[in-house]
Amino acid sequence: MNEDFKKEDEKEEKEYENEKENYWLGKVAPEFIDGVWLNSQPLILKELKDKIVLIEFWDYSCINCIRTLPYLKSWYEKYSQFGLIIIGVHTPEFEFGKEPENISRAISELGIEYPVVLDPERTIWHEYNNMYWPRIFILDKNGIIRYDHVGEGGYYKTESKIQELIRELNCNVSLPIITYAQDEENKLCYPITKEIYLGFEKGYIGNQDGFLVGVAEYSDTKIHIDGKYYLQGAWLATPQYVKHARKIPSQENLIDYIAVRYHANEVYAVMSADFPTKVYVKQADNWLDNSNKGKDIKFDDSGRSFVEVSNPGLYNLVKSQNFGMHELTLFPIDENLQIFTFSFASSPII
Repeated sequence: MNEDFKKEDEKEEKEYENEKENYWLGKVAPEFIDGVWLNSQPLILKELKDKIVLIEFWDYSCINCIRTLPYLKSWYEKYSQFGLIIIGVHTPEFEFGKEPENISRAISELGIEYPVVLDPERTIWHEYNNMYWPRIFILDKNGIIRYDHVGEGGYYKTESKIQELIRELNCNVSLPIITYAQDEENKLCYPITKEIYLGFEKGYIGNQDGFLVGVAEYSDTKIHIDGKYYLQGAWLATPQYVKHARKIPSQENLIDYIAVRYHANEVYAVMSADFPTKVYVKQADNWLDNSNKGKDIKFDDSGRSFVEVSNPGLYNLVKSQNFGMHELTLFPIDENLQIFTFSFASSPII
C-alpha cells in the first residue's frame, strides 16, 4: 500500500510541476465575459489598473477551497487597504452550485466580504483554461498574471507575492509581517483516501453488481475495500449523486445504509435534501462520541449520532485525533437524501 501511495504522490507531483510551467504567466488576464455578481457590482479587470487583483476559482462544497478560505479572508483584511482586490469565481462542480441563492447563503455563512461572481456555465473557468479547485491567479498593476497556484498550500509564497506586487505600487509602503512560518505548510501529512464520487459518472461503487438502473434494491456483501462505497437497500443512482429511495418506517430499525472504508482523521460529505432530514452515523459499528464527531454531528436522546441535512453543502462527519483505517456508515431515514462525495483529511506527522 505504501508503494501505491508513493506512485500516486509522484504522479500528482509530476502533474503539478507541469502545471507550474504555465501558459498564463506574463500574459494579460482574460476579462470576465459572463457571470452573476452576488455581493458586489460587476468588476471589469481593465478598470482595476493600479490595483493588485487576486482571482480564486472555488466551490463552496469543496473541502480544499474551504481550508484555503481563512488565508484569503486574512489577506483581504490585511491588504485591501494597500490596493489588493480579491475576486472569488464560484464555478460549481455540482448542479446545486449553479443556484445563486445557495452561493449567497454560503457567502454569508462563511463570512466572505470580498466580491464573488457565480460562473454557472463555467464560462470564466474555460476562459482561464482551468481544471482545478482551488486555483489562485494574482495580477499586477497592469493586469498581467504574475502568479498561478493550484490547490491548497503555498500560503507563504502567495502572501509574499502579494507583498511584492504591492511594493511595485508603492516601494515605501510598510506591510504586515507574514506571521506563519514557511515550513508550517511543508509538514508531511499521513496519506489519505482519495475523494470518493458517488454518481455513476465518476462513482467508485463497490457493490458486486455495480450501478443498477432506476430505483433499485442494492445488496451489500459487507466485504469492503478502501476507497469505494457500498449501498444497502433502496437507492437511485444519478450522474452526480446517489439518492435514498424510500422512507424508513421506524428510526429504531435502520435497514438502509451507505458504507465507506477509508484512512484519514476527518471525513466530509457533500449532501443535500429537499427538506431537512436526519442521517444517522456510525464508525466501526459504534455511534460517534465527543472524541471523534465532526462539527455537524448531533446526538439524539439515546446518544445516537446523526447529522441533519437540509441545504446542499459540505458536512463534517468525523474529526478524530487519531489517524487510522476506519469504516463509516450512514443510515438515512427519508427518501430525499442525496449524497455526492466523501472527502478526507489528515493531520501532520509529528
